[in-house]
Amino acid sequence: MKNRRLGPDTIMNIISGISIVSWIILGATFIMVAVTNPTSPTMAAGRPGFQGAGTWTTSAIYGLLVFLLILSISGILFNMLRMKRKSDKMRLTPIFSGILSAFALILMSI
Repeated sequence: MKNRRLGPDTIMNIISGISIVSWIILGATFIMVAVTNPTSPTMAAGRPGFQGAGTWTTSAIYGLLVFLLILSISGILFNMLRMKRKSDKMRLTPIFSGILSAFALILMSI
């Protein structure tokens, strides 16, 4: 049977978009955690007027992680919908970002 696919279809474009957005959200979440939650007490003392992570930043991080988890699950579902031929492969980005966001949500809730 001849492969008549000419290029990426709509589902592949959606999966690629989900992968790009998930990496951006993962990076933004990491930067927010790194900036608002210093690892040692002396780091916060080096910034004048810095109080630490407030409730809005914690809520924003939770919101981004939940959105990332939903986005990852939808990316996995779209990818499973696309798996029809031997040449189709499962993308690792939605799986990786889903595992990281679930782990981060569990870690933050402890």
